Order: sequence, then C-alpha cells, then structure tokens
Amino acid sequence: MSQPEVLLALRKLAQKKHVSQEDFAEFNKFVDDLSYDQMESLVSDRLDMADGLQIISYLFTGLSMKNTSQKKRIKLFEYLLKETQEKDLSPRCVSGILTWLAIESINCRSPHLIRVCDMCVDFVAKTANLKEQDGTSCCPK
Repeated sequence: MSQPEVLLALRKLAQKKHVSQEDFAEFNKFVDDLSYDQMESLVSDRLDMADGLQIISYLFTGLSMKNTSQKKRIKLFEYLLKETQEKDLSPRCVSGILTWLAIESINCRSPHLIRVCDMCVDFVAKTANLKEQDGTSCCPK
C-alpha cells in the first residue's frame, strides 16, 4: 500500500471509529499492522502541515496496548521529541506535539514510562543548550 493510500485508509477508518466496536477494532488493527517506518513516514511528511497533529492523534489512538504496539508508541514518542528539537516548527505545532505526548504518557507501561521520563529530561537539557539559556534567563528580573 502506498503512503497516500495508507493516509486515506487511516483517515477513513479514524472517522468511523466511534460508530461501533467493530469499527474501532478495525481501526485499531489497521494502525497496529502499520510498520513503525510507515508511521514515521506519515508523521514526517505531514508534521508541519495543518493535519499533522491529527495524524499523530490517529496513530496514538489506534495503537493498542500490545507489547509490539508499545514499542512503536515509544519509538514514535522519541521521534516526535527529536523532531521538535531539530525541525523549525511553529510554536503551535511544537505545543500541540508536546501536549499530545504528555497526554499519551499515561498509556505507557512502567518500564516505558521510565524511558519516556528520561527522554523528556534529555529533551529539556538539549533544548536549554540549544537556546543557550541558563537559570537566570528563566526567572523574572
């Protein structure tokens, strides 16, 4: 399935996921069956577009609690944190991504949550270094 076909199917299934349990199960299976590379490609190509946050939402919502899906969830989480640091994204986009990741962190199992916390600490440290900020620049005068 080509990327445009995957994107179209993802949108179509996501729109009807609330209709019935069967529709949600179909949506869930579709997202679970996507490879991590397909997910990263979808996000990468649309991250700075108007529907980028919606695609992220669809992917995280569709991932089940299976171990293989949890691994994809963590890799996607890490990828998104890295992209917010490396790409020149709008503040709205960065805020949306970080908000979604904060909400998503409650769906992680303990070992994965520890990894997420470590990634967030690294993110803050790297972001502060990139902006050349120190503690005094964050405090009011």
